[in-house]
Amino acid sequence: SFFFPVLPDITIPDYKKIASEIMKTEESTKATDEEVSQAVKELLKQFSTKDAERAERRFGYPRSVAISRLGELFISDGDNQRILKISTSNEIERSFGGIGAGRGRLQAPGRVRVSDNDMVYIQDLNQIVVFDIFGNYVKSIGKGIFQQLKAFTIDNNIPFVLDGCN
Repeated sequence: SFFFPVLPDITIPDYKKIASEIMKTEESTKATDEEVSQAVKELLKQFSTKDAERAERRFGYPRSVAISRLGELFISDGDNQRILKISTSNEIERSFGGIGAGRGRLQAPGRVRVSDNDMVYIQDLNQIVVFDIFGNYVKSIGKGIFQQLKAFTIDNNIPFVLDGCN
């Protein structure tokens, strides 16, 4: 069986949305919780293993998952400090934020969200790093301002942040 906390900030409705994309169903409510967990497990097996021959296919603990409006999957790879972009055909399209990313290099990527205008927001320590849908660095938000960034969400292309500063 699949243990849901592997992706800690994904809720059952989020899993159903992922499963509907994976299973190509018209409505996410058609998927049962068991079908959802199995679909996510099978998807992750397709392109995630620490033992893969190709380095771009290796990742350890996925910290977060987000789906773009086009159905692309973005996975926060905490072990390799990068984001993997998975195409709608379940192929790794690219990775970004890793070594060699310059100003967009991620130190400890956590929660990932995709806005309606196709910007990818990643919680990275006490800042939010923003990339475009192609993985190009756009900007950082809150660096030196947030003290204990706990969580964030995107609504109408505006980030809302929960900072647990003292």
